[in-house]
This record gives sequence, C-alpha cells and structure tokens, in this order.
Amino acid sequence: PHYRLIVTRENRLDTLHVQSEVTPAYFAAIGASEFPTSTAVQQLAAQIQGILRDALGLNTTVEMVAPGEAPRSEGGKIKRIEDRRSL
Repeated sequence: PHYRLIVTRENRLDTLHVQSEVTPAYFAAIGASEFPTSTAVQQLAAQIQGILRDALGLNTTVEMVAPGEAPRSEGGKIKRIEDRRSL
C-alpha cells in the first residue's frame, strides 16, 4: 500500500501523521460515500496507530485515505516523508 508520513512541530514537539491508502477492494466494500465517516475505517486507523505506538514507542495520528490519494512516483524516487517543520 502507498503511504505518506507528515512531520510537523506543535508547541516545540515533533508530531508524526501517517496517511495510508486502503486497498481498492476495501474502499469498494465500504463505499465512497461512507468512507470518511465509517466506523470500520476509524477502527482500522486506531489499530494501526496502536501497532505503531507499540513497535516504535511513538504516538502518531493515522488517517486512512482512498486509493490514489498518496503520492506516486513520477519517473523517480517517491517522496514519502513530508517535513512541514520550520526549523
């Protein structure tokens, strides 16, 4: 699956936001109109957030996005990490 990591700084603390695409089959099963507010999608994001916290020791926010929303390669290397901090 495609994903993007977004690093920001809030109150002098770095934060990590993870955007991860769901598969086209999962998206179709949920339905486009229900996807943004689906309990199943929110539970999946919470489950991934817990796995990342346990594995990395970091608190993150996780957002599930529709297929095609994460960055793709345009003939070169994919930029999966977006650093929005002003250092």
